[in-house]
Amino acid sequence: MLAKQISAFKTGFPPAALTKAATIPNGGIISFSQADIKKYVRFYDGISVLYDITKFVPASGAATRMFKSLFAYRGELRTTTEYFAPTGEAKEFFEHLKEFPFYSELQKYLPAAKSAKTASHLEILNALLETKNGLGYGSLPKALLLFHFNGKKPVTALEEHLVEGVQYAAGNGKCKIHFTVSPEHLPLFKKKIKEVLPYCEKKYKTKYKISYSIQSPATDTVAVTLDNKIFRDEKEQIVFRPGGHGALIENVNALDTDIVFIKNIDNITTEKKCGTSVRYKKLIGGYLIAVKDTVHSFLADLNSKKFSQDDLVAIEAFAKSVSIDCPKEYEKYSFARKKTYWKNALNRPVRVCGMVKNEGEPGGGPFFVCDGGGTTSSRNLITLQIVETPQIDLKDPKQKAILRQSTHFNPADLACWLKDYRGKKFDLTKFVNPQTAFITEKSIKGKTIKAMELPGLWNGAMAKWITIFVETPVSVFTPVKTVVDLLKEPHR
Repeated sequence: MLAKQISAFKTGFPPAALTKAATIPNGGIISFSQADIKKYVRFYDGISVLYDITKFVPASGAATRMFKSLFAYRGELRTTTEYFAPTGEAKEFFEHLKEFPFYSELQKYLPAAKSAKTASHLEILNALLETKNGLGYGSLPKALLLFHFNGKKPVTALEEHLVEGVQYAAGNGKCKIHFTVSPEHLPLFKKKIKEVLPYCEKKYKTKYKISYSIQSPATDTVAVTLDNKIFRDEKEQIVFRPGGHGALIENVNALDTDIVFIKNIDNITTEKKCGTSVRYKKLIGGYLIAVKDTVHSFLADLNSKKFSQDDLVAIEAFAKSVSIDCPKEYEKYSFARKKTYWKNALNRPVRVCGMVKNEGEPGGGPFFVCDGGGTTSSRNLITLQIVETPQIDLKDPKQKAILRQSTHFNPADLACWLKDYRGKKFDLTKFVNPQTAFITEKSIKGKTIKAMELPGLWNGAMAKWITIFVETPVSVFTPVKTVVDLLKEPHR
């Protein structure tokens, strides 16, 4: 495995072969009318009780990058006895310190007889970031940070996911939520859940079933130098790095459930403002079930002796409506071969991905991609994919032009169906495109290294799924990438 990874660093991975951006005018992204949104929301409300539903929340890793500007400012303060006025995000942080939900807790860790008014900036930052004698926000996961106020009570991101999840991922008196966590944070997750669950269960009259998983160390990838030599630390040990979100397809694969909603831990708004997010979760969930019902009905027909030419025409019309391609020589196939083709093409997990208009935020974009890696020969299909910018050859003018035509991006907002038409779980690892990994440069203690990102959970790891893109409003995307994002309206 190590030799294979080193070889991949040397050869790289083929860039995505974009054929056009998926947009509403060009096709590829469905924009529902308000009437249709209401229809699918009502449909979901009525039928979701028949299914086992899980909300899947990637929540591993520390929130260190969220406080990057504060770490930098603290570093400056530590190197001199002179006062350095904060700038940028650090300045905004101190100007609005009292408005953060963790303000009251922060004051408990300030030096004796001092308050946020009298403490120095360095003392405040130490109280916020330090694990010993501080809140420890520099090393805690985002899930356990105080994100919002629920009334006058400060609540964590984890609690807000419990509140949101019960409104669309619950049925028959139970709500299943799964968090991916780092091993060192698991006890803290369990402690917090034990603390807040009784209140949530009483308030929402629902029994929560909380589960956890850890990203498998087997999915870690080796770090290498810029000339593709194995990177070793100061103890001459080989350095391995987590393989990114793509490694989490194994965690999703282990779930025993029908429907999975996927949403990142930091993309959460307050309880009072989550109505729009819940509505559009029900939209993509309702449309997922409708598509799944159609696909499974077709698969049952395909395996029936009564399958007719009219049935085939219906499948072809449906496939066209949701951008499922077929080979160029398809029209020359015999009736029997066409049946075989659709048995394979439709027998896949299904995902409906929310897409919001791109207003400058980072995120994978929706594109039509040639699965042959650069050619549109008759053997290669054009499929809908979520593509990250590092996967695109920006030196190619045509590919760069297609990237510029993109109008939407995916905020990691997905509804997924995981079982075949007979009710058997798919092995999701069989639907990964390993060639969608990519190489990035990172830094380890000031030394630049090359790292390998495995095919992303919602792009390359799901490349061979039936994929549908649905437009959702930008208001459903409320990420917290830096601490001052908590000052934005969705988090107030």
